[in-house]
Amino acid sequence: MKNINKATLERLRDALDDGKKPSQQEESLLRGFEIIDNLMVSAAKITEPITGGIETEGSLFQSLLEIQFEDLLNPFREDYIHFLHRLVLMGICAPRVCGKYRTTSVHVGNPNLFFAPPSAVPGLMKNFCEQFPAIIPSIVQYDPVKKAAEVSHHFVRIHPFRDGNGRISRLLMNLILWRHYPPVYLKADAKGRHRYAQALRRADNGNIEPLACLIAMSLIEIFKKLLDSLESKSCG
Repeated sequence: MKNINKATLERLRDALDDGKKPSQQEESLLRGFEIIDNLMVSAAKITEPITGGIETEGSLFQSLLEIQFEDLLNPFREDYIHFLHRLVLMGICAPRVCGKYRTTSVHVGNPNLFFAPPSAVPGLMKNFCEQFPAIIPSIVQYDPVKKAAEVSHHFVRIHPFRDGNGRISRLLMNLILWRHYPPVYLKADAKGRHRYAQALRRADNGNIEPLACLIAMSLIEIFKKLLDSLESKSCG
């Protein structure tokens, strides 16, 4: 059943409605259909910004029913990466390279570090998006800090763009932390850049812990600032 749409659900409901007294399991399924029916006609306004002209929960639910089931399991898309790159690098890079994968090889100061050739980038990014972890809080079963470090480093190692890879990787880092912790930033002063470079080097060698520690340290600093702000307001 590749497409869980309204027609598919109706066929399943008809199969259950055979005139016989439903079993306990069938009653649970029928109650589920009642919930679906209510969701499809819900006129409740969506509180979070969504593009595509969708304004109500009912419209959103109906649109979800037309999406391939595999796509729901893996909702992250390469289009999102291209959009983020265009958004972040607009005015910094030439328009012809914004949102476009690199077409040249990458060379860095570390002679022991090799990046994939340009021809491999689309396939690597397709795999990256397919493996992107679920970020819905109710089904998260991982350490958000460590996973944020892993995803960020994975993106940097692919190095899909000519420029701006570090910036996009840190946006993805915050996407993993979303709804668990406040946004983090890694310090851009000389000491901060050195720590970040060393953490990436260790991650290249298979040790992701230093990068995760940098994220955790940033979170601690942000929480301290939030507490100081609350204390100053309460004293005032």
